[in-house]
Amino acid sequence: MTCNTDLETWLHDFGDRIYRILEYRKPGLFTPYEMENKFSDESLYVCNEYKKVIIEEVIELPNKDLLIGFCEVFSEDDGEYEISDSIEYLKLSEIKLECFACDQQDKKLGW
Repeated sequence: MTCNTDLETWLHDFGDRIYRILEYRKPGLFTPYEMENKFSDESLYVCNEYKKVIIEEVIELPNKDLLIGFCEVFSEDDGEYEISDSIEYLKLSEIKLECFACDQQDKKLGW
């Protein structure tokens, strides 16, 4: 078990890992059909498929939330990864962030 006391230490220790994210649906993102038929509680996420990412930047916001800049990671057939050229920013409070050991094993990031 690793115990980090601050964000900077955590990023230094684990910032090069591949993470998976799911973006939470906001109340206004439900379709009228879902709202009318009370389906709004069935799907918590915009898309139920994980997006693999690496963390490029983290900015602490005045409300103590974090704005995280991600580059999407795409799996190649040869086991290598391709990294997107663009950075997408999302608030930590708006996503589910997970790390899977299977994404880290014998994988080399092609910078």
